[in-house]
Amino acid sequence: MKSNIGHAQAAAGIGGLIKMTQAIRHGTLPRTLHVTEPTTHVDWNDGAVTLLTEARPWPDTGRPRRAAVSSFGISGTNAHIIIEEPPAPDPRPAPESLPATPWVLSGRTPQALQDQAERLHRHLTRTPGWHASDIGLSLAATRTHFEHRAVVTAADPDALLDHLTRVKADEAAPAPAGRGRDKVVLVFPGQGSQWTGMASALLDQSPQFAASMARCERALAAHTDWNLTDVVRGAPGAPGLDRVDVVQPVLFAVMVSLAETWRTLGVTPSAVVGHSQGEIAAAHVAGALSLDDAARIVALRSRALHSITGHGGMLSVPLPQDRMDTLLKPWGGRLSVAAVNGPAATVLSGDADAIEEVRAQLVADGVRARTVPVDFASHSSHVEAVREELTSRLAGVRPRASRIPFYSTVTAQRLDTRELDEEYWYRNLRGTVRFEETTRALLEARHTVFVEVSPHPVLTIGIQDTVDAADATAVVSGTLRRDKGDLAQLFTSAGRLFTAGVHVDWAGVFAGTGAAPVELPPYVFQRERYWLDRDGVHVPTGTPRGTGAARRFAGLTGAERAELVSEVITEELALALGRGGSGSVAPTETFTELGLNSLSAMELRGRLASVTGVRLPVTVLFDHPTVEQLTKAVDELLEEAETKADTEPEAGQGGAVAAGAAARNVPVPAAEAAAPAPAASSPLMSLFRSACASGRISEGLRLLGAAAHLREEAASPAAPRPPIRFARGAGQAALVCLPSFVAPASPYQFARFASVFRGERDVYALTAAGYADGESLPESVGTLVRAQADAVRACVDGRPFVLVGYSSGGWLAQAVAEELAAGDRPERVVLLDSYLPDDPEILRIQSTLFDELATKPEVADLVDDANLTAMGRHLDLFRGWTPRRAAAPTLMVRAEELPGGEVGARSRWPLAHVEVSVPGSHVSMIDEFADTTARVVASWLRPSR
Repeated sequence: MKSNIGHAQAAAGIGGLIKMTQAIRHGTLPRTLHVTEPTTHVDWNDGAVTLLTEARPWPDTGRPRRAAVSSFGISGTNAHIIIEEPPAPDPRPAPESLPATPWVLSGRTPQALQDQAERLHRHLTRTPGWHASDIGLSLAATRTHFEHRAVVTAADPDALLDHLTRVKADEAAPAPAGRGRDKVVLVFPGQGSQWTGMASALLDQSPQFAASMARCERALAAHTDWNLTDVVRGAPGAPGLDRVDVVQPVLFAVMVSLAETWRTLGVTPSAVVGHSQGEIAAAHVAGALSLDDAARIVALRSRALHSITGHGGMLSVPLPQDRMDTLLKPWGGRLSVAAVNGPAATVLSGDADAIEEVRAQLVADGVRARTVPVDFASHSSHVEAVREELTSRLAGVRPRASRIPFYSTVTAQRLDTRELDEEYWYRNLRGTVRFEETTRALLEARHTVFVEVSPHPVLTIGIQDTVDAADATAVVSGTLRRDKGDLAQLFTSAGRLFTAGVHVDWAGVFAGTGAAPVELPPYVFQRERYWLDRDGVHVPTGTPRGTGAARRFAGLTGAERAELVSEVITEELALALGRGGSGSVAPTETFTELGLNSLSAMELRGRLASVTGVRLPVTVLFDHPTVEQLTKAVDELLEEAETKADTEPEAGQGGAVAAGAAARNVPVPAAEAAAPAPAASSPLMSLFRSACASGRISEGLRLLGAAAHLREEAASPAAPRPPIRFARGAGQAALVCLPSFVAPASPYQFARFASVFRGERDVYALTAAGYADGESLPESVGTLVRAQADAVRACVDGRPFVLVGYSSGGWLAQAVAEELAAGDRPERVVLLDSYLPDDPEILRIQSTLFDELATKPEVADLVDDANLTAMGRHLDLFRGWTPRRAAAPTLMVRAEELPGGEVGARSRWPLAHVEVSVPGSHVSMIDEFADTTARVVASWLRPSR
């Protein structure tokens, strides 16, 4: 009893201290508890002491408030303390705003993660004056990082709050226990990941990246006649990335600097691997080469390649290496295997005419072979001509033992880096790149994270394919992406690693910004009540919310499981499309129509594999391109994994036993099997690419226009091509969209744009005739306009409609609006970043579009001679064209970003119109920012109230 009393009295003293601290903080004198009248045994009139029978405000006299607290112990020990109000803190300057701010959240369970996001969102919406950097630092540095994680990144506070609302429980994958995720491999690719402007944003946004680039610039200056920063920023007079002796050193500098930026984020490699020239960057990052030696090697190696340009070529073939000996036999020594990137990813190299011959044979056999856009043949016998030059110039390179293990793609194993002398670098250029074998060696050494350090991922699909074929588990991620080369994309990639269990130093992001920890809501504990059954076993009273989709599959069969699979695929697809998990996706809509590209498809495949617990083939979304077809395929894999788990329980979880199911051939629908082979590359394409790469775009377009005259022309409108329907909705005018003339002139440009109008309006897209083999080209603008006017009439069938034209498609939209008779005219016209044909700004934009055509395989594969000549004809027809009259109210939607980051006055559309600006560039406004663009259009189309 004494003990209890003693503890109670000690607590009473602490309670009094807490009570008076809060009284000072809130400026309130609290009433004395349990007393309604003062005792009569004290003369309260003699002195200044008053008993507080009611709470009252604590007057502010200009002096610090003070309070005395006493505690009386049963042993006779008394404690007395006086506390004083602290001085008011000096106002802290607002922390520096980052170009992009990451917020990290985590929880023990998926539901806890969701609740953390909800509670933080509620707290911030009720708290004025907070700074995003303070919140980011507090989340990173004052919280424990649990298994289920999410990272939201944005440039402004409103966007961060919006992202918080999108954090769903099933989005977070638990980080595996143990230290497996600490074994990170940095992967450095060869040539092919470059794009114009690929490092300019990070130069401005990341001091660490900029400092590393400056060091590389000084190291390269001794071996080049150009300036690194000028090339990256596209300064006037600087050489372009079309020169091999420029692009390879620039890529080296960018990759080395990206690796340094990863290091500042706390992501350090346990091993490095490089592909072809990427081995030079890998060797430097590992510590095997000084920066001066690495710069010397990459500059002189690329200069040697420059001397053998114009005679060779390279071909990417989606076949395994064991098929190559038989395939290459007819060409003798003229062709060789340049690289083996994955189980079904091989690159050939050799004489240019032999490359074209084998490509034609493969395409005829239905193999998706793709010409690599280079005119030299590295990793072939062509390189032997420069052996003496290369080894003599690299003599004196002093390699050393590396701090970080270096895995060689020349030997396909870990290598003592003291062997990286001049002879090794000749072998690196001459021999086959054994990338798949090396990836397998890394997996056998229990490396579980592969991060491609490049401006755009080019090896991740091959790595993932190798991981799957090896029946292993690994995290595979890129760093930047084409047209997404800023800090936000880097943080997005880091967030992907973090949610998979990789350590990331998020607190270090805020160093030097002036950010300080602030008070945030505490952790949301997931409380559950348990009862004992008759056998003394704890039984939960109910199933906790947010247990995750993977757990919900257990025990389901037949229609119930298929329904859940469809639901999960639909939710994850909506997230991949940027709809926050709430968008409506019809089960028969193809993923391509919905706007999914190859990289987002790979990410979606990874998320589905994580959620369902089965391993999915790399090509699963392309083989089964609708929710309906993919549901059937995934459901079959789940069933097979469950059956195998039942018969072979020792095999473990479904994710471990599904490799055989993933590798088997699931039937492909007949419509997909009958799809035409991709268009063949041609001399015309090669010449046009060369013209674009050298900046002679006008000459290239004249070439296409001249080639178009050799095709059949039509003086009367051809039959309208059937429209593609992207959205359905009743009661409002339909949207009829006309894409840009730039090849492949795809109506799918509007896939993401159209998704905003689902349920609200019908949305169709048309394509001008002539972009397919067998179609005649229009003889004149009048022929083209009449044909499209007929197509519009057939599409809308007398209903009200709005014409939408993107880029050069805006010329056609305006001309069609002028052509249509009064009763058939559109209610309104929307022009998405259209300029007059001879405007200098559209010429700069076309340069960007043609660069995309030349460097993006997923775009180039869709382009053939018919596309190119049709583009040349359409652009040629409209040269000198100007609109005559505003046939309907017109909205011009401008991209905020000018081509190449230029500044200055914007060109004006000559007719009356309303003009608004949207985020992004000419390309990204209809892709990455398509939702924003569509919402602006939707708002303008709504009738005013």
